[in-house]
Amino acid sequence: MICASCKAENPNSNWYCLNCGASLRDPAVKALPAGSARPTSPAGTSRRKAAPKKPAVKPEKIFAGRYRELVKIGDGAMASVYRALDTVLDQTVALKVLHPDLAANHDYIARFKREIALARTITHPNVYRIYDIGQSEDSHFISMEYVEGEELKSIIQSRPPGLEEGLRIIRQICLALSQAHRKGIIHRDLKPQNIMLEKETGRCVVMDFGIAIGETSSAITQSGAFLGTPEYISPEQANGQNVGQAADIYAVGIIMYELFTGKLPFGPGKPLSVALKHINETPVAPRKLKPELPRELEAIILKAMEKEPARRYQSAAELAAELGRLSGGMEYSEALAAFAAERGPGLQLSSQNPYLNRNMIRDRRFFYGRKKEIATIYSRIGAGRPQSVSIVGERRIGKSSLLHFINESGNRLSYLKESASYIFIFMDFQEKRRSSAQEFFVSLFEKLKEETAERIGSLPEPGYDGFKEVCERLDGEKMKLVLLFDEFESITKNRNFTPEFFAFLRSLANNYNVAYVTSSVKNLQELCHNREISDSPFFNIFSNLNLGAFTEQEARLFVGEPSRIAGNPLEEHFDSVVELAGYFPFYMAIACSILFDFDFEQVHPRKTVFENIEELFLDEAGMHFQFILDSLSRDEIRFCKKIIDQEPLGDVDRYAARSLIRRGYLLAGETDQELRLFSGTFAKKLLEHLLKEKIT
Repeated sequence: MICASCKAENPNSNWYCLNCGASLRDPAVKALPAGSARPTSPAGTSRRKAAPKKPAVKPEKIFAGRYRELVKIGDGAMASVYRALDTVLDQTVALKVLHPDLAANHDYIARFKREIALARTITHPNVYRIYDIGQSEDSHFISMEYVEGEELKSIIQSRPPGLEEGLRIIRQICLALSQAHRKGIIHRDLKPQNIMLEKETGRCVVMDFGIAIGETSSAITQSGAFLGTPEYISPEQANGQNVGQAADIYAVGIIMYELFTGKLPFGPGKPLSVALKHINETPVAPRKLKPELPRELEAIILKAMEKEPARRYQSAAELAAELGRLSGGMEYSEALAAFAAERGPGLQLSSQNPYLNRNMIRDRRFFYGRKKEIATIYSRIGAGRPQSVSIVGERRIGKSSLLHFINESGNRLSYLKESASYIFIFMDFQEKRRSSAQEFFVSLFEKLKEETAERIGSLPEPGYDGFKEVCERLDGEKMKLVLLFDEFESITKNRNFTPEFFAFLRSLANNYNVAYVTSSVKNLQELCHNREISDSPFFNIFSNLNLGAFTEQEARLFVGEPSRIAGNPLEEHFDSVVELAGYFPFYMAIACSILFDFDFEQVHPRKTVFENIEELFLDEAGMHFQFILDSLSRDEIRFCKKIIDQEPLGDVDRYAARSLIRRGYLLAGETDQELRLFSGTFAKKLLEHLLKEKIT
């Protein structure tokens, strides 16, 4: 399409010229004078000095017969905003009063009334409430909720929120948008100036639906000017195309970028220049500006800011759920509920079986229980000088999953004060069981490079001296280093690691802000390749945390919550799960996975439903049950048979009972008669083992 004003060539989809800004659809609209600006949001502030407007109301008078004590608190291109006392409602309200010189402008009146009509359809704590609409003489006005607080823009400029607080703010914005989008309403002018934070509660309130529209409406006025604020408009909005939910999500991406980096990705500048940058330029990666930002958060911001709408989050609720996953807690449940509501009744959030990941749960959306253990570990890491923790527990009890949860950056935000001052390094020693000390340092430095290069510069050569230098640098930067070592017995049992190595690790913990969180099947001192290491003071820096089976409350949550979210609730099968698996997370995941996919209409005709399920369960769990049986002594096997047969117990038996209870294989009761093996199916397997091995 050729511009009638400057003769420049433009895409056929454009509504205005990318060269001079003239309308391509209305030849009567000429190019804007150099340095002038296109209209922005009616509720925004004009970029040019506007002619002085006549006051909308006189503060000393009672306005519209019911509003008193008017104090102007804001002024925009379209209207002034006053704080007032509503004598009918007997409460403080905000009055948005259209400027008198616009009262005859039908376009502005229409927008003013549209704001009322649209905002009134949205009922949500994060969207401002409309009380009344009226006209007094030549003044059109809206009476609405008064939020005593501060614009988000002002907060960003004066005292930028921390990561956790910033995530909380953005989640609330997303939940407000989700409700608006469910009503088919697109805001189109989302920006920090239109978002208030309530002083007392921290509640976030989205304001100003003055140019909001129904979905798929154009982003261009009849005069050819785009609506919105250039720094926050989406590429499709800047290009004059129809806009949908994705335009608001893009604006949230811009707000996130500004909130977490302190800078706008594009702008400020001339409106047309900024609009072109949204269309054509790639933003600087947020972590280039703020290296301490979590990588996951950077990925979320950049996905929300994708040029193509189809590549962004497809709903505000989806974005809220992703942010909730990053920060954890009740906010995730709230965001997930919004996502579910958006999908509609009868639809599943995911058709995938949520129990398929058995061994190492890396995604914290599927991590349940362990609240006490999590709080304990983070409290020790978060001490003035971080403290080391040794997690001890049986195979398949969930040690690796717990370590991954502790390492996950969103969880650090939730549990650690000043989480940005921590460097976490995760190393899985199961992957390299026979490595040398030098190979250990090489692997460690590869991970350190990913996490610290932008904070402490280039790293020295891997080795004892190099690692000590890294710790000194981090200490000088007031940083704390937490090393998470999964299956650490692979190191203590490895003859390539000498007593010097463990003495070195201990000296780092004693002299710098360095801590270790390890996992192992047994107490580490029982798993050393020589006596000198097991007797060394290295182990004195650790406090032991014994990881056992789930509590009943944790088990019920594990059975009920993932299956409910996935659309196939399993609560009614809880007793069957416990009979099969006990309270061991790994075995419970196998049982729940089978039940989740089980076709109750197709069962073996000569077996009960439970027998059919138990057979499928043992196909996978049987080999692990056998491993447990092989690890038990003959005395422990005989003791377990006494429990099954309910025979009287002696003093020696009680010693075995304490060991098996600690390991999770025996469930305690108030009397000997109430002791029982952790799983009824395991008890059957044990009896088969007794017959096979001819143990009496």
